[in-house]
Amino acid sequence: MKWEQVRKQKKIALDDLPTIIGAAKIGKSKADDSWTWVDVGAVDDFPQNGGGAVKIGKTELAVYNHSAVGKWYATQNSCPHKQLQVLSRGTIGLHGDQPKVACPIHKNTYNLDTGKGISNPGLNVAAFEVKTDGGRVLLNLPPVDVLDTALGRDDVDGNCGGACGGPSKELDW
Repeated sequence: MKWEQVRKQKKIALDDLPTIIGAAKIGKSKADDSWTWVDVGAVDDFPQNGGGAVKIGKTELAVYNHSAVGKWYATQNSCPHKQLQVLSRGTIGLHGDQPKVACPIHKNTYNLDTGKGISNPGLNVAAFEVKTDGGRVLLNLPPVDVLDTALGRDDVDGNCGGACGGPSKELDW
């Protein structure tokens, strides 16, 4: 792992991926008859008033149990600002009466219902319909190849650039 000095602290150096500006490539507004309900886990697998990541094909999605308002939401897990797969770990809350998530890294906020950027209208995320049935969480999603074309990552190791073989034996904390 590469380390860098930031404000007198050591941190892991991340690839600086470009910001993706514009409308989401896919989302519930584009749903058609080819979309199906996909089981992504038990209700108990997801924290109350928080989110969890699920992987469908090569795509990471974030599923949120916004128990404060009694609804479930799902978005892409990749924040469009720097393409980090972190939205599932964001803070959820309300912007007025609209449900939102704040990216845990750069604090950009997104409407959980529509995926539209709140703090920066140029940054938007794909949002998907969610329902629960018999203690299971289901997402209404397009076929995997369509989802992967829009949101998938070919790098199955995620954001670590192929260096995810586990922690270094010689970490210099």
